[in-house]
Amino acid sequence: MGFKVFISHSVKDQNVADEIRQRLALDGHKIFNDTTDVPFGEDWAAAISEALRKSELMVVLLSPEAVQSPNVIHEIGFALGSENYKGRVVPVLVKPTENVPWFLKTIHTVDASDPSDQLTAGDRVARALRQLERRAG
Repeated sequence: MGFKVFISHSVKDQNVADEIRQRLALDGHKIFNDTTDVPFGEDWAAAISEALRKSELMVVLLSPEAVQSPNVIHEIGFALGSENYKGRVVPVLVKPTENVPWFLKTIHTVDASDPSDQLTAGDRVARALRQLERRAG
């Protein structure tokens, strides 16, 4: 089936976002990529808003930089207030982070913060999305 996925992240976490994007694409998910899906000269904010409206699952990369990013907080707020994303916001801890917003602490989080772990962040997120697909039936 595959979800339409929006990955919310800080620019400092771009490498992890790219790795997760590539891994999820292998499983048939369509992932919005703000670096390639927004043509030069286009209104970036409008393109992000449109992608948020069209997506049905959000992966939120949590890092110290992400939890301080107004854009990330705005994107999370949009997803949590949208029926489109109901039960389909997946927080992913990519770096040890102390100031995770309280509303994300209530959601089961994928921990991909241990660099010595055998599974990559992409593999962990792919596994979580497979569980969501099974649950959706």
